[in-house]
Amino acid sequence: MIAVTPFPQAAPLKVAVLVALFRRPDAGGHVKCWERFATAAAAFPDPIDLTVHFLGDAEGCEDLAANVRLKTWRPRFCTARLPFLGPTPGDTDLAPSHPALTRDLGSADVIHTTDAFFSFTGSARRAAAARGRPLVTSVHTDTPGYARALAVRETERLLARLPQARPLIRRLALPDRLYDVLARRLARHQAEAVFTLVSSADQRRQAEAAVAPDLVQPLERGIDFATFSPAARDRAFLEQAYGAPRDRFLIAYVGRLDCCKNVSLLVQAFDHDGLAAMNAHLLFAGDGPERAALARHFGPRASLPGALPQIDAARVLASADLFVFPSQLETFANVVRECLASGTGALVSNRGGGAGDVDAGVTGRYLPPDDPAAWRDAARAAAADELSSANAELEAANQQLRQAQAQLVQSAKMASLGELVAGIAHEINNPLAFILGHQNTVERLTGQLAGDHLSEADKAATLAKTADRLGAMRMGLQRIQSLVLNLRK
Repeated sequence: MIAVTPFPQAAPLKVAVLVALFRRPDAGGHVKCWERFATAAAAFPDPIDLTVHFLGDAEGCEDLAANVRLKTWRPRFCTARLPFLGPTPGDTDLAPSHPALTRDLGSADVIHTTDAFFSFTGSARRAAAARGRPLVTSVHTDTPGYARALAVRETERLLARLPQARPLIRRLALPDRLYDVLARRLARHQAEAVFTLVSSADQRRQAEAAVAPDLVQPLERGIDFATFSPAARDRAFLEQAYGAPRDRFLIAYVGRLDCCKNVSLLVQAFDHDGLAAMNAHLLFAGDGPERAALARHFGPRASLPGALPQIDAARVLASADLFVFPSQLETFANVVRECLASGTGALVSNRGGGAGDVDAGVTGRYLPPDDPAAWRDAARAAAADELSSANAELEAANQQLRQAQAQLVQSAKMASLGELVAGIAHEINNPLAFILGHQNTVERLTGQLAGDHLSEADKAATLAKTADRLGAMRMGLQRIQSLVLNLRK
């Protein structure tokens, strides 16, 4: 471990974080992780002054806040200058150190590396040793595993050109030897640090094999729930922007398209006819050397729009019916957590950084990363479940529709009955009013007849008038009787 010189505990603490990858819009999760940490640190100006260093096409500095800045440095010896390496997950700087960066680190109270291998780490070690500053490291990429995967790829290409060299190449076992060398280098660097920060159980086991367990601490990462949520679902947008039909079972992948992510497993697991039988469509949100091969293999049954802005990646995760992530080299697959936050079930490799986030049988399944049939069967089962669920929802909707129709018919019947009753009431009311009107007259006339003051002639006239009114009342009663008899028919 590097000797540390105590320094006054004055706030803010000046922390320098070193990320030996290019800061670009299409950068991977390692770069984006520290961009988000920097954004969050801007809200805490008193305890921390943070500088995050990246590689860049030009040297520069972007101030996010008075206490947070992002600096970029041109590489001294970039991997892009070595075409025999082929496509890599991200270019870095292979120089032993970066002198300009080493000088810049002179004001830092704490130096934090995010790898154990490249020029930025060389500068960190020199600056920490020269000034007695504590060195902290975190694990973001399985560099030994990536190096072995790339070595296997290049070895297979070499064997295709020189099949006669197969026995020698197999005997040398260069991919495994490279892995062992880099794994030992990682362990040595962790032994130099005062703390090693890890994000998974696998990382903790590796680190605790190199240092005391109390020197291994968790590196917690958050999720932007405002961006990654079921509310981002928008199948209409995906159909219009990326040609993913709304009526198909949508299987999504978000990440780099290269051998290190094991996307070749999806080629082995699915083909055009199999996807057609499932009524499924694949959407690959990402870029990389395997993109063209994926497009050729899947044809119109897949959309490959390339690397997407975060807001569109969130739409993909929330809109998908199933998320697949077969990578077995992840140290921490933040995209799996973003998928689950978006409300989408996931199939993930049972090896690597995705293991542990999925609640098996509830939010997804763990599958072996070397068994294409298991992934195919799991996707078919998920599509069948989705179809069954859709049918159940359709039946429920039909039942609601039938109930609504019955209610409408009943309402119509009641409305018609109401109109009929109102009409009958109107027809009865007319003769009834007529009867009631004549009733008063008949009562008055019979009262007059009961008296002694009328002459015989007046009595005769009153009787005649009373009989006339009674006859009219009889006509009204007959009208009402006729209406009632008609209703019975």
